[in-house]
Amino acid sequence: MIASSGGPDPMLLAAVHVHAAVTVPVLAVFVALSAWYLRSLRNAAYPRTQRSIRRFALLTLDGTAVLVVAGLSIVDPARHPGLYVVTWLAAMLFLLVAVGGALLDASVTVRLHGRALDAARAGALGGRPPASSGASGRASMTGPAPADRAPRDRGGAHRDGGRAR
Repeated sequence: MIASSGGPDPMLLAAVHVHAAVTVPVLAVFVALSAWYLRSLRNAAYPRTQRSIRRFALLTLDGTAVLVVAGLSIVDPARHPGLYVVTWLAAMLFLLVAVGGALLDASVTVRLHGRALDAARAGALGGRPPASSGASGRASMTGPAPADRAPRDRGGAHRDGGRAR
């Protein structure tokens, strides 16, 4: 799409350069906020594993933001098409790694909450380990069946050889 002036059409998003006066301040605010969050992670009550994963994912997002600004405002696709493509591919790769870090953080969080829930159940049961249900090893949501309740007869053959009572 060529505009009447002979230059690229400003509505063509992939080839439009956003002026650095717009993108660099946004990048500066993003990096400042991420630096603040990194500092607050030092004093947070999270386990070391979670802090490391979150730090890695945040630094990866910072790299992604720098690459996006470079692709939007610094690298000229007309003069350096190879560098332009490499910049955007690297930005996508960094974003993919950051999403992987977020998924890893979520799985660690679920595992830690599961352990805390098991410990709370064990504490509620007076220190006894909870009764497991199935192969997962997790406690039953309804608790163990009372010992004085006999299994229900669901019809069909009776236990006494098929004779009626």
